[in-house]
Amino acid sequence: MMQVNNVESLFGVKPKIAVLLGFGLLLLIVMIDVLSPDDYRLVLLYLFPAAIIALNAKSMKVVIAALIIATLFENYFLFGDGYFPFYFTTIEILNILIRFLATLLIMWLARSLRRSQLRVNLLANTDSLTGLWNRRWARIMIEQAIARLEEAQEVFSVALIDVNDFKKINDVRGHLVGDQALT
Repeated sequence: MMQVNNVESLFGVKPKIAVLLGFGLLLLIVMIDVLSPDDYRLVLLYLFPAAIIALNAKSMKVVIAALIIATLFENYFLFGDGYFPFYFTTIEILNILIRFLATLLIMWLARSLRRSQLRVNLLANTDSLTGLWNRRWARIMIEQAIARLEEAQEVFSVALIDVNDFKKINDVRGHLVGDQALT
Protein backbone atom coordinates (compact mmCIF):
# COMPACT_ATOMS: atom_id res chain seq x y z
CA MET A 1 0.00 0.00 0.00
CA MET A 2 1.29 3.42 -0.91
CA GLN A 3 2.11 5.70 2.00
CA VAL A 4 0.79 9.23 1.94
CA ASN A 5 3.55 10.47 4.21
CA ASN A 6 4.61 13.46 2.19
CA VAL A 7 1.85 15.55 3.69
CA GLU A 8 2.69 19.24 3.38
CA SER A 9 1.50 19.89 6.93
CA LEU A 10 -0.41 18.06 9.62
CA PHE A 11 -2.14 21.03 11.18
CA GLY A 12 -1.64 23.94 8.81
CA VAL A 13 2.04 24.69 9.54
CA LYS A 14 4.91 23.23 7.56
CA PRO A 15 6.71 20.67 9.76
CA LYS A 16 10.20 22.17 9.35
CA ILE A 17 8.91 25.59 10.35
CA ALA A 18 7.08 24.13 13.34
CA VAL A 19 10.22 22.29 14.51
CA LEU A 20 12.33 25.44 14.18
CA LEU A 21 9.62 27.40 16.00
CA GLY A 22 9.67 24.78 18.79
CA PHE A 23 13.44 25.08 19.26
CA GLY A 24 13.16 28.86 19.11
CA LEU A 25 10.49 28.80 21.81
CA LEU A 26 12.70 26.58 23.98
CA LEU A 27 15.48 29.16 23.73
CA LEU A 28 13.10 32.05 24.37
CA ILE A 29 11.65 30.39 27.47
CA VAL A 30 15.09 29.61 28.90
CA MET A 31 16.15 33.23 28.31
CA ILE A 32 13.04 34.51 30.10
CA ASP A 33 13.61 31.94 32.84
CA VAL A 34 17.21 33.07 33.32
CA LEU A 35 16.21 36.74 33.46
CA SER A 36 13.26 36.22 35.81
CA PRO A 37 13.67 36.32 39.59
CA ASP A 38 14.63 33.06 41.32
CA ASP A 39 11.15 32.84 42.84
CA TYR A 40 9.66 32.27 39.38
CA ARG A 41 10.45 29.18 37.33
CA LEU A 42 8.84 28.47 33.97
CA VAL A 43 9.33 24.70 34.18
CA LEU A 44 5.93 23.75 32.74
CA LEU A 45 6.31 26.02 29.72
CA TYR A 46 9.12 23.86 28.33
CA LEU A 47 6.57 21.12 27.66
CA PHE A 48 4.81 23.09 24.90
CA PRO A 49 7.75 23.61 22.52
CA ALA A 50 8.87 20.02 23.20
CA ALA A 51 5.39 18.81 22.19
CA ILE A 52 5.43 21.00 19.05
CA ILE A 53 8.75 19.48 18.04
CA ALA A 54 7.61 15.92 18.78
CA LEU A 55 4.43 16.45 16.80
CA ASN A 56 6.14 17.81 13.70
CA ALA A 57 9.62 16.28 13.53
CA LYS A 58 10.04 13.47 11.05
CA SER A 59 13.25 12.20 12.65
CA MET A 60 13.37 10.56 16.07
CA LYS A 61 16.87 12.04 16.50
CA VAL A 62 15.33 15.51 16.49
CA VAL A 63 12.70 14.39 19.02
CA ILE A 64 15.36 12.91 21.33
CA ALA A 65 17.45 16.08 21.00
CA ALA A 66 14.39 18.15 21.96
CA LEU A 67 13.74 15.88 24.97
CA ILE A 68 17.32 16.28 26.18
CA ILE A 69 17.38 20.05 25.61
CA ALA A 70 13.99 20.56 27.29
CA THR A 71 15.08 18.46 30.28
CA LEU A 72 18.34 20.38 30.61
CA PHE A 73 16.55 23.72 30.33
CA GLU A 74 13.93 22.64 32.88
CA ASN A 75 16.70 21.87 35.34
CA TYR A 76 19.22 24.54 34.39
CA PHE A 77 18.89 26.38 37.70
CA LEU A 78 20.27 23.35 39.54
CA PHE A 79 23.31 23.29 37.28
CA GLY A 80 23.55 27.07 37.27
CA ASP A 81 24.00 27.16 41.05
CA GLY A 82 27.24 25.19 40.73
CA TYR A 83 25.70 21.88 41.78
CA PHE A 84 27.10 18.67 40.47
CA PRO A 85 24.92 15.56 40.06
CA PHE A 86 26.55 13.75 42.97
CA TYR A 87 25.66 16.64 45.30
CA PHE A 88 21.94 16.64 44.50
CA THR A 89 19.58 15.92 47.34
CA THR A 90 17.03 13.14 47.03
CA ILE A 91 14.20 15.60 46.46
CA GLU A 92 16.15 17.38 43.69
CA ILE A 93 16.81 14.05 41.95
CA LEU A 94 13.14 13.15 42.32
CA ASN A 95 12.09 16.52 40.84
CA ILE A 96 14.47 16.08 37.89
CA LEU A 97 13.10 12.60 37.30
CA ILE A 98 9.48 13.79 37.49
CA ARG A 99 10.16 16.67 35.07
CA PHE A 100 11.93 14.30 32.67
CA LEU A 101 9.11 11.73 32.81
CA ALA A 102 6.45 14.41 32.34
CA THR A 103 8.28 15.78 29.30
CA LEU A 104 8.76 12.25 27.96
CA LEU A 105 5.04 11.52 28.41
CA ILE A 106 3.94 14.71 26.65
CA MET A 107 6.33 14.05 23.76
CA TRP A 108 5.19 10.44 23.48
CA LEU A 109 1.57 11.60 23.34
CA ALA A 110 2.47 14.14 20.64
CA ARG A 111 4.22 11.40 18.61
CA SER A 112 1.15 9.18 19.02
CA LEU A 113 -1.04 12.02 17.76
CA ARG A 114 1.31 12.45 14.78
CA ARG A 115 1.10 8.74 13.92
CA SER A 116 -2.70 8.83 14.22
CA GLN A 117 -2.98 11.92 12.04
CA LEU A 118 -0.73 10.41 9.36
CA ARG A 119 -2.81 7.22 9.45
CA VAL A 120 -6.05 9.21 9.11
CA ASN A 121 -4.52 11.12 6.18
CA LEU A 122 -3.55 7.83 4.57
CA LEU A 123 -7.02 6.36 5.03
CA ALA A 124 -8.75 9.52 3.84
CA ASN A 125 -6.63 9.88 0.72
CA THR A 126 -6.17 6.35 -0.58
CA ASP A 127 -8.37 3.49 -1.70
CA SER A 128 -8.21 0.77 0.95
CA LEU A 129 -8.36 -2.03 -1.61
CA THR A 130 -5.73 -0.92 -4.12
CA GLY A 131 -3.70 1.55 -2.07
CA LEU A 132 -3.98 4.05 -4.91
CA TRP A 133 -4.82 7.70 -4.45
CA ASN A 134 -8.49 8.42 -4.31
CA ARG A 135 -10.00 11.11 -6.54
CA ARG A 136 -9.64 13.93 -4.00
CA TRP A 137 -5.95 13.26 -3.22
CA ALA A 138 -5.10 12.63 -6.89
CA ARG A 139 -6.68 15.95 -7.80
CA ILE A 140 -4.67 17.79 -5.14
CA MET A 141 -1.43 16.12 -6.21
CA ILE A 142 -2.11 16.70 -9.91
CA GLU A 143 -2.93 20.38 -9.35
CA GLN A 144 0.31 20.83 -7.36
CA ALA A 145 2.32 19.02 -10.05
CA ILE A 146 0.74 21.11 -12.82
CA ALA A 147 1.54 24.32 -10.94
CA ARG A 148 5.18 23.26 -10.45
CA LEU A 149 5.56 22.16 -14.06
CA GLU A 150 3.94 25.33 -15.41
CA GLU A 151 6.39 27.42 -13.38
CA ALA A 152 9.27 25.42 -14.84
CA GLN A 153 7.61 25.62 -18.27
CA GLU A 154 7.91 21.86 -18.74
CA VAL A 155 5.69 19.58 -20.80
CA PHE A 156 3.71 16.95 -18.94
CA SER A 157 1.01 14.33 -19.38
CA VAL A 158 -1.67 12.92 -17.12
CA ALA A 159 -3.24 9.50 -17.71
CA LEU A 160 -6.42 8.28 -16.04
CA ILE A 161 -7.97 4.85 -16.35
CA ASP A 162 -11.72 4.46 -16.38
CA VAL A 163 -13.11 0.92 -16.35
CA ASN A 164 -16.46 0.91 -18.13
CA ASP A 165 -19.16 -1.54 -17.08
CA PHE A 166 -17.13 -2.76 -14.10
CA LYS A 167 -20.41 -3.24 -12.24
CA LYS A 168 -21.12 -6.22 -14.53
CA ILE A 169 -18.10 -8.07 -13.12
CA ASN A 170 -19.40 -7.57 -9.59
CA ASP A 171 -22.95 -8.54 -10.58
CA VAL A 172 -22.04 -11.66 -12.59
CA ARG A 173 -18.95 -12.95 -10.79
CA GLY A 174 -19.34 -11.43 -7.33
CA HIS A 175 -17.54 -8.75 -5.36
CA LEU A 176 -14.59 -10.99 -4.46
CA VAL A 177 -13.74 -11.49 -8.15
CA GLY A 178 -14.29 -7.76 -8.74
CA ASP A 179 -11.87 -6.92 -5.92
CA GLN A 180 -9.30 -9.33 -7.35
CA ALA A 181 -9.72 -7.75 -10.80
CA LEU A 182 -9.08 -4.30 -9.33
CA THR A 183 -6.01 -5.32 -7.36
